[in-house]
Amino acid sequence: MEWNGIEWNGMEWNGIEWNGMEWNGIEWNGMELSGMEWNGMELSGMEWNGMEWNGIEWNGIEWNGMELNGMEWNGMELSGMEWNGIEWNGMEWNGMELSGMEWNGMEWN
Repeated sequence: MEWNGIEWNGMEWNGIEWNGMEWNGIEWNGMELSGMEWNGMELSGMEWNGMEWNGIEWNGIEWNGMELNGMEWNGMELSGMEWNGIEWNGMEWNGMELSGMEWNGMEWN
């Protein structure tokens, strides 16, 4: 699986957009989440309804009080591939290498 290019289990991520891919049976089109389920968590449009993701609640377009409006995520720049100074392109997320690495067997903490 490649990260930056980009394929992730046959899903493409172009910039900060998810284009018509499936992720565990969920479709994420552009910046919208179609009403699917992700590990039993229901997704509806841009809402993550009352679910938890690693103990973090997604309600509406907020992630634990962090706003997901536009290109900001609690002051984290979502422009390009950068999240809070952590680049998705060749850097790490919770110590997990995302540069051309595989997510198989890795935990999403």
